[in-house]
Amino acid sequence: MQGARGQTAPNIIKPKFNATTPLTVFHTNVTKVKLIDGSWGYLFCVTDEASCEVITAKVSGSPNMQLIDDTLAELKVRIRPDLEIILHFDQGWQYRQKAYRKALEEMNIAQRQLS
Repeated sequence: MQGARGQTAPNIIKPKFNATTPLTVFHTNVTKVKLIDGSWGYLFCVTDEASCEVITAKVSGSPNMQLIDDTLAELKVRIRPDLEIILHFDQGWQYRQKAYRKALEEMNIAQRQLS
C-alpha cells in the first residue's frame, strides 16, 4: 500500500525539451548504478536531444574529474568544431568546475544549466 502523495514542486524554469535538429542540443548526467558484484559504478554520458543518440559515454568506479575529462576528450573527437551545440546539465559539482567549463568553451559548446 502506498502512502499519501505530496504535492509536486512547481516547475519554475519550465525547460523546453523539443529540439528537432540533431547535434544542436545535448544533455549530460552522471548516474550512479549498482553493479552485479554489489559495488557502485558511475556512468557519465552525453546524449543528443533530437535523435536520443548517446554521443559518448564512460563508466568509472568513481565519479571523479578523470571520468569527466575522459568523457569530454571523447566528445571532442566525435563532434565537428563548427557545430553550435547547447549542453543542458544539472547542478552537480562536476559541472561547476572551471576545467569542465573551459573544455566546453574550447569545443564551442554553450552551457545551459538547470536550476
